[in-house]
Amino acid sequence: MAAKMGRPTDNPKNLSIKIRATKDDKERLLYCCKELNKTQYQILMEGLELVYEKINKGVCFPTTNQTNS
Repeated sequence: MAAKMGRPTDNPKNLSIKIRATKDDKERLLYCCKELNKTQYQILMEGLELVYEKINKGVCFPTTNQTNS
């Protein structure tokens, strides 16, 4: 059987990220999705972009040099 093909892209989303969240976290995420008519992925990527921009503008600095993988 041939592999499933989607639209060609230069930046494929072939990695998976799993997070643990509270019930309240999940409800807030779903609320944002509903209000903005966006996917969970889109909401999380918008949040990531906001934090990334703050760091690069010097507005938000990490409190430690720890990295999580």
